[in-house]
Amino acid sequence: MKIGLIGYGNIGSFLVEALQEREDIRVTHVLTSRTDQVEALARKGIEVVHNIEQFVQQPFDYVVETSTIETIEQYGEAVIRAGKSLILSSIGVLGKREVRDSFETLARQYGTALFIPSGAIGGLDAIQSAHALNELKSVQLTTRKPPSALPERATPLTEVEVIFEGSAEEAIAQFPRNMNVAIALSLAGVGTERTKVRVLADPHAEKNTHTIEADGTFGKMTTIIENDPMPANPKTSYLAALSVLHAVTNQQNTIRIA
Repeated sequence: MKIGLIGYGNIGSFLVEALQEREDIRVTHVLTSRTDQVEALARKGIEVVHNIEQFVQQPFDYVVETSTIETIEQYGEAVIRAGKSLILSSIGVLGKREVRDSFETLARQYGTALFIPSGAIGGLDAIQSAHALNELKSVQLTTRKPPSALPERATPLTEVEVIFEGSAEEAIAQFPRNMNVAIALSLAGVGTERTKVRVLADPHAEKNTHTIEADGTFGKMTTIIENDPMPANPKTSYLAALSVLHAVTNQQNTIRIA
């Protein structure tokens, strides 16, 4: 299986390294505007491409995006029109309703698909199953962050403070770069308007913690994920990087957990 990669930052470089030893999956091309990475990638047998038109003409099976919301918003339609299935890392782009609708319409038209990694949370499979007959009554996400993960304040926090409470749609609009978790949860379940979100700033927390609570005819569910950062980049969840890797490798699996 051949992979075309958009972006070569923290998750992109992690993905390349993780796939180096596999014989059945290979990253063949990277789309990036940077020129300082050409020689290093060439030594790995990977060709660097600098424009989207040339990139989508390459004979790879999947495109994996590990760049930014702005980049995939700019290039996503070209990828889908080329008939390439797209695995998204910057799922914050789907927080924009017009972009999400456009991508979905084009994917149907061109017979391709968008794959959304679970990112920094778990339990999305259970949420999808519970919602299979639209019998999921409520879903709430509570995200607890240390002050270091939030904008600096004039005065230090001394106790837990609720910095946001509302719908996922409102949370995504207010924190477009930090609500990948809310977007994935909304897509798996009851949508952005009905999914409730609370964001807590906790001076005693050392890691980001995500708690999902769901209720429906299936029963009740509570899932808690406490994320460690990537060793090479404390701003990126290691589980988020691993979920992108899994989304790629799962395409080759004969038996898949659905």
